[in-house]
Amino acid sequence: MATPESIAAPIENRFGDYNPLMDLLNQLNPSLQNDPVFQKVSGAAGFMKDLIEDPFNYLGGGAGAGAKLAIPPLIAKYNDEIRKLKFNYGREMRNADGGDGQFAIDAANKINRKIKTLTNKRDKAIGNIKDPGERKAAELSLIDIFHGSPKTGIETLMLPKELNKLRTGERFPSSGGVYTVGNIADPRLKSFSEKGSAYRINPDFNKTLDIENMPSDVRGSLDDMLNYISRPSRDTGKNNMPLRRMQYQLDTMLEGGLGSVNKTPAQFSEDIANQLTKMDYDSIVFPPRNFKGEGETILSLNPSNLNIAEEIPFDQLDDFIRAYINPK
Repeated sequence: MATPESIAAPIENRFGDYNPLMDLLNQLNPSLQNDPVFQKVSGAAGFMKDLIEDPFNYLGGGAGAGAKLAIPPLIAKYNDEIRKLKFNYGREMRNADGGDGQFAIDAANKINRKIKTLTNKRDKAIGNIKDPGERKAAELSLIDIFHGSPKTGIETLMLPKELNKLRTGERFPSSGGVYTVGNIADPRLKSFSEKGSAYRINPDFNKTLDIENMPSDVRGSLDDMLNYISRPSRDTGKNNMPLRRMQYQLDTMLEGGLGSVNKTPAQFSEDIANQLTKMDYDSIVFPPRNFKGEGETILSLNPSNLNIAEEIPFDQLDDFIRAYINPK
């Protein structure tokens, strides 16, 4: 039986110093030559066989895409290319309105065909991701998500800091995650942006927990935590506030709030975030609550995965929403 060491051992270079297939790969995707995984497997036994049977595995379009190399960087590459093409498409359409006429329209149509081709390849690559959490993260990383804040000029989102003292009626801070929404028309965005700004975000998630489709091991771990903190001896925390409802809200996440099926907690504890981070999750998606206009809530456990693409001042938000929903 082959050992890991023997599998990774270089095979004889039958092409001498020049390997046409490897050279082709490097030309089509130059970033591969800096990928340590690619460097290792490129010399491994079986690589040439895999390459001949399905060369597009290593380029992002084959039947096994997502199995050979880490797919998130590949999807990110597709996303970058699609975003650039969409920018170019918008530019050509503006040129058409500005007097370039049919020439600009033809250029825009050509760009649009490229966008569709790359989008199909990207979606196929995502579909081949086996882990549901990684697949969900890849899907969310395709879209813009939005965060509202009373603060303007935010360049980097950060977790709220714990408060030393809580006044009567004041919530625990969401020390475990940053809340965002996936729908720009979600009324919560305007509510939280009042007197401040909304932020358009390009997320870069790695593994997302879908609270409605929780793996059994994750559910078991959170059930154990809920049982632990629900003991009578642990019923109150700082300022005699009930831990389960005021700080953790695990019962809301797992079963829905009191008298409700809504599973989105009002705040999210760092302890729960740490528990999920141990299982490699960096984000959670909650289903829409039963409130008019609300969509999914997306919670990031690691704010470094939230890349602010644009700040929208509150007094410009209505116009931005209309233009975003109905682009010209």
